[in-house]
Amino acid sequence: EFEEVKKLSKKYFGRHKKGKVSFGMETRDPLIETSIKVEMNHPTVKQKIWKKFYRVDSYKKSIKKGLALDIGLKILASGSTSLLYESLVNKKKIFSAVGGYYQGLTKGEGNVYFYAIPNEEINLDEVDKIINDEMKIILNQGISEKRFEIEKKKYIFDSIYSRDGILNPAQSIGESLTIGFSLDDIENLNKKINEITFFDVKDALKSFQENKNFIIGGLKS
Repeated sequence: EFEEVKKLSKKYFGRHKKGKVSFGMETRDPLIETSIKVEMNHPTVKQKIWKKFYRVDSYKKSIKKGLALDIGLKILASGSTSLLYESLVNKKKIFSAVGGYYQGLTKGEGNVYFYAIPNEEINLDEVDKIINDEMKIILNQGISEKRFEIEKKKYIFDSIYSRDGILNPAQSIGESLTIGFSLDDIENLNKKINEITFFDVKDALKSFQENKNFIIGGLKS
């Protein structure tokens, strides 16, 4: 009936009073105080994979430290041009793929996700050791300032591109406001990126290397 449809339309799609918005509530995961490994096996699995999830500080706790860690991990582990990929895939050919990334745009703690696909049968602990050892070698030898400057410029360009278009700016601002950023934080993001130094990135990666708050997982046949 028309009147019934009209009534329901007003009820669900008509004017509503503005509700109270709260950004204060957040959940916290319990501390990981023991070694956790999860391994799944199934005969239909065609490709072995190793994964590692770290809990880290988010942008909400420190925008500067979050940006430094993100830039550092892009150099270390993001894509086929990363230092880990160049060494463990292209040169040593231990893995067919390896990488990782930082997710800091969260209300609570952030996380770092690492993955690797070994070419041969390797247990979880051995994969973990190979990647940890390679990270130590890379960080001990040092990341070049030239590589840092290149990655920093790319980071700024990607930041601008991600907010290009009609919908992207609204989505970016909405996500940032939801986790507690101010409009000033969002407006001055590229300025904050410019302020990140080579030493900020080195310190962020050094702290990450000492992070014991993680879970390891694996999938194989």
